[in-house]
Amino acid sequence: YRIGVPHDGWWDEILNSDAQDYGGSGQGNLGGVEAAPVAAHNQHVSLTLTLPPLGMIVCKPRRESRPTSGESGGGSAMTDRT
Repeated sequence: YRIGVPHDGWWDEILNSDAQDYGGSGQGNLGGVEAAPVAAHNQHVSLTLTLPPLGMIVCKPRRESRPTSGESGGGSAMTDRT
């Protein structure tokens, strides 16, 4: 299935309800998919996705972590709250 998306580059498949971990058949996109320069749904790039039967997937664009001004670039912004 092709769906238009607003960002080019790699899109991570962050949830696949048909994954074998959840007792599904394991059909999906092997963790993600690269956007192609094919227009669809009023977007200039699109993803070609394998949609699982009776399931759903959630994808998000991968953002490379680069320090912005004011950040040192080292360490993590997350805090351990245990």
